[in-house]
Amino acid sequence: MLDNEITSYIGLSSRVHYKKTTSRLSSSVEFNYVSISLAQSMLYFVLQVASLDDSVSLVRLLWGAACRPP
Repeated sequence: MLDNEITSYIGLSSRVHYKKTTSRLSSSVEFNYVSISLAQSMLYFVLQVASLDDSVSLVRLLWGAACRPP
């Protein structure tokens, strides 16, 4: 009887651990997707600004601010 309870407890805890791991994994995938789409929209914005000739200095300023290490 005790052996059966221990086995069921181990199964339950591994299931809970699996759920936590998969939810953490999916949230990190969502975060990566969000950061990638944010970077794409920033790049699109920079390219749109770069198509205007008189604001190349603005692009350089933005690019320097974006690429500067924290």
